[in-house]
Amino acid sequence: LYPILFLGALLLLCFRAKKMYEWWVVLLGGAVSWFVLNIGIMLAWTHSWEEFWRLNQTRAADWDSLWFQLDKVLPTHVGSDGVARTVLASATGASDLLNELVAVSLVVGLGLVAVLVVRAPRRPRVPQVLFLVITVFLLTNKVFSPQYSLWYLPVVVLAIPRWRLLLVWQLTE
Repeated sequence: LYPILFLGALLLLCFRAKKMYEWWVVLLGGAVSWFVLNIGIMLAWTHSWEEFWRLNQTRAADWDSLWFQLDKVLPTHVGSDGVARTVLASATGASDLLNELVAVSLVVGLGLVAVLVVRAPRRPRVPQVLFLVITVFLLTNKVFSPQYSLWYLPVVVLAIPRWRLLLVWQLTE
């Protein structure tokens, strides 16, 4: 997903600079590279390769997400299996409603970032936009995996070159 977030940040900046041809070239190069790197694995281990996508559909909100916190304050109802759940959970993990709310909140958040990037008085730099895109993804996602913190490291160093802020962030992380 990281390259997709990066392409999204580049899309916003290329749109603002009216350089969409360059973005299409990057998209094509990225798509070809992704295909070349993934096709062998996709064909040899299709079931394992698809597991990431399957898990994202059925996985309930993790304890470190805003959705999990919301789930804890919503009223519960007892399902046919006798277990009390909220509307965000199902017997198999995530409810369709949770997946839809995650998708809608991601789109709304990215839309707000797009408005900010297009209307900013000065054109933001790539790391600044990528920082915002990753932040929206992480805040709206139902899971915060440990590797997501690693996604931030190079971006934060380039987007916020103030070592004191970075030190405080790393201490809290």
